[in-house]
Amino acid sequence: EAADFIQSTIQKFQLNDQDWWAMQAESYQKTKKYPEAIDAYNHLLKVPFLGLPYQNVVKSKIQKLEYTWYMIQHPVLFTPHNLGNIINTADYELYPFLSPDENRLYFTRNSLNEDLFYAEKVDSVWAKVSPLTSNTNENEGAQTVSADGNLLLFTSCNHPKGLGSCDIFYSFLNNGQWTAPSGIGAPINSTDWDSQPFISANGMAIIFSSNRPGGKGGKDLYISYLNKDNQWMEPQNLGSTINTSGDEQTPFLHADGRTLYFSSNGLPSVGARDLYVSRLSDDGIWSTPMNLGYPINTEGDESSIFVALDGKSAYISSDRDGGQGKLDIYEFTLNDSVQANPATFVKAIVKDE
Repeated sequence: EAADFIQSTIQKFQLNDQDWWAMQAESYQKTKKYPEAIDAYNHLLKVPFLGLPYQNVVKSKIQKLEYTWYMIQHPVLFTPHNLGNIINTADYELYPFLSPDENRLYFTRNSLNEDLFYAEKVDSVWAKVSPLTSNTNENEGAQTVSADGNLLLFTSCNHPKGLGSCDIFYSFLNNGQWTAPSGIGAPINSTDWDSQPFISANGMAIIFSSNRPGGKGGKDLYISYLNKDNQWMEPQNLGSTINTSGDEQTPFLHADGRTLYFSSNGLPSVGARDLYVSRLSDDGIWSTPMNLGYPINTEGDESSIFVALDGKSAYISSDRDGGQGKLDIYEFTLNDSVQANPATFVKAIVKDE
């Protein structure tokens, strides 16, 4: 109704006013009429005495809308399956993480505060959800679990034993119970924001997001390697191919050790934050990130992804229409162009020497 009223008013009074054209463009954008929004922003650029800084803002919005409209016009195959009301609730469910044998799903739920949960499969169906014993009265979220299932890494913010606003904590599985959480300490944790850890399949590297000084933008992705003395080394910035002047978050390195998925608001995007993939070459160079495409990425919030060992079965957290609540977890199959290399998981029991 607003869009129609603004349009008729502009036409009736032949207005060439900055505020009216800005309102017209924004109303079209919010109703997803992207060609009309682009046209309105172009009219806005022709308003006399429009300051250069504001012109640059408008041009940026036009560029963003043109990219969004292009992606919508060239959709990828996407058939999401909501994991249902056993896992998803009216609250936020996010950061899905599947065990290698695919029988346990870890995730974060944000109700009164963030806590860690897991669900187990019974007869190929997700059964009752249970909280992890490592939860406290603080916020615990954005978890990753080692391939053997015995090490849990997660984010805790404003923790009394933390070094900064958010820090990375760990817990070990001991006789079926998670030990009391401990901070991973320096050099991974700092006095700044350090969050959303991911441990590689071989357990030798941790990738995480941080806003520590010296980065490329707001929040960058860093990697720390485990040395021969079993100590985590000084984190390295993943570089300007991955990191932008915006925020790069929620890293996921597939078990192939080469395919990195992450979210960003500094790369061309459909929504406020999109999911991307980059691949590591034999000479250690990350490829230019590729947008996973529309409608995997929408005008809403797609902030984290997990890709199973087969390289194509994926799980995302999204606030798209038709969900159970504010953020739900969905399962889907990735398109060929953004799949990872398949990997194999072997579970063995050593009987004797």
